[in-house]
Amino acid sequence: MRLLTPSNVAPARRVGAAPVGCVTPLETQWPLIAWQVEPGETQSASWFLSPTAWTNAIRQGEVSIVKTGPHRTVYRIQSAASEFYLKHFHPTGIFNWFKHLFRTTRAEHERDVATELNQRGVTTFRPIAVGTIRRHGSVCESLLLSHAVQDAVPLDELVRRLPDVLRRPTRRHELIRACGTFLGRMHASGGDHWDLHAGNLLVGATSSGSPQLTLIDLQALRVVSAVCESDRWRALATLHQSCVGRTTRSDRLRFWRAYQTAFGLRSGEDTPHSSMALLACTLGWPPGSGTLDSREVERERLIRLEAELADRAIAGWNRADRAWARGNRHVKILRVGAHRLRGLATLSVDWLREIAMSPEQLFAADSLKRYCKQSARCRVALAQLPSPAGPIAACVKSVISKRWVARILSWGRWSLVRRSWETGHALRRRGIDTPRPLFCIETRTSRGIRGYLATEWLDDTRTAQQFVQEVLPDLSSASRQEWLNNKSKRLAGQLRRLHDCGFDHRDLKLANLLVSNALNESRVWLLDLDGVRSWKRLPRHRAVQNLSRLAVSCEVQGIDSQSTRLRFLKCYLAGSGEDWRVWWRLVERSGEKKKVQNARRGRPIS
Repeated sequence: MRLLTPSNVAPARRVGAAPVGCVTPLETQWPLIAWQVEPGETQSASWFLSPTAWTNAIRQGEVSIVKTGPHRTVYRIQSAASEFYLKHFHPTGIFNWFKHLFRTTRAEHERDVATELNQRGVTTFRPIAVGTIRRHGSVCESLLLSHAVQDAVPLDELVRRLPDVLRRPTRRHELIRACGTFLGRMHASGGDHWDLHAGNLLVGATSSGSPQLTLIDLQALRVVSAVCESDRWRALATLHQSCVGRTTRSDRLRFWRAYQTAFGLRSGEDTPHSSMALLACTLGWPPGSGTLDSREVERERLIRLEAELADRAIAGWNRADRAWARGNRHVKILRVGAHRLRGLATLSVDWLREIAMSPEQLFAADSLKRYCKQSARCRVALAQLPSPAGPIAACVKSVISKRWVARILSWGRWSLVRRSWETGHALRRRGIDTPRPLFCIETRTSRGIRGYLATEWLDDTRTAQQFVQEVLPDLSSASRQEWLNNKSKRLAGQLRRLHDCGFDHRDLKLANLLVSNALNESRVWLLDLDGVRSWKRLPRHRAVQNLSRLAVSCEVQGIDSQSTRLRFLKCYLAGSGEDWRVWWRLVERSGEKKKVQNARRGRPIS
């Protein structure tokens, strides 16, 4: 019984047959490649390493691109015999040319590490051959050909896209224990991976049906005699960072116990930055008193371990935010005249440049579906943007600073669309649901910075306010209450993670929440990220303001009740140790202030 058997491990696009006189860059360099075939892999490589193999594979439609970037391209080759992956490293610059005079290439490093891990009992891919291309005496490019891991999917895809599989307790527990056992064995064998996120672990199944994990992308892995404690915790925190919001404390406890057993630790060992004796002193126990293996010590130790993981996850997210803001291989930064554009690297550069030349075409009549908001300062519309890869359903927003103070400050800080762009991707990194920003454009005018932002629009969704007004009245009382319970529980968890990560949404109302039209879908997406701010440590009054703004909006729409608010507060405060009665009074008092303030200013509450 297999865990799952997808037809494709990752989204890929075909490398079509090249017309006469048009060849791919790799095809022109194929005769220059010097191949080193691994022992026992001659038969697997014989059909592929011939001079015309690459051309024939492209013409027969057997080659597809899995990943591409400025430093490497990954191809999938699906032949009649088997399935292979070809990783093409193409670094540029004089530094890389000089470095490879003395160091092995990336392909050779990955081949050596994979061979070493397989010999030590850590499951990874099987390399077939390594190719090199020399120019002016140095290896400028390298290629790695390897066998594909059959019937396996990345761990992050399994967790994100197949919740129905992971909801089954037996499968879920087996997968969690398999992850802990695999990483414990890897660290015990000396494997230290500096980029151990969930996408670098493939999940398949053994002949008995139990989960089997395989490690891929070994560029950031080194094999040492012993992995030190700080490196082990860094690796575990990186994996935890990519699974935040999708695991429970019970899941993490199962993982940790499986990891301890596989690594060879005894209960009570390996507390980060402290020994068990120091932990006992921290708890106020004199040396030599009490037993270090008691349940109370174990509980306190696990709480400290979980706090360590949370702190490291937040630090990792903050580093990723800074790298994203500076610009990395996942972001395309273009300057076209007075326009500055930031977009996803998966989008066509020519298409983004064409949009940046005339951003107003985003609101063209032929692509516009309908306006959601239209004023002198802000326009929001749903549009079907034509792109080389096909139409893209997007929510397009155009905004300009209205107040003269904001126009002056715009010269020294991010514009509204740039802030929404950065915040949107920061929230998605932390597992908080919000539509993915596609690109943002900033145009400096005499009136300030005019900004354009395009985010993906999810099919079969509407705002929570529209759902409450249009769909909820037609439901039965039981369906209505079930919908409210599911949404309140999901939203409470999202807001708790939002606040724990140091963000607050000051304009949190039903019109800024996106929900699915399907009644059994409990996900809630945050909209209008202009009102989101980040804090080093979120003050409690800001969290109270967010909850009171949402409570007032629910009250105006007629879906606020004491039982729903109580259920929401208990889900929001779960595990924090705080009294819901205190928060109830704070939220109620803040909500009354909001209603008085809006009445004094003559502004309706939405």
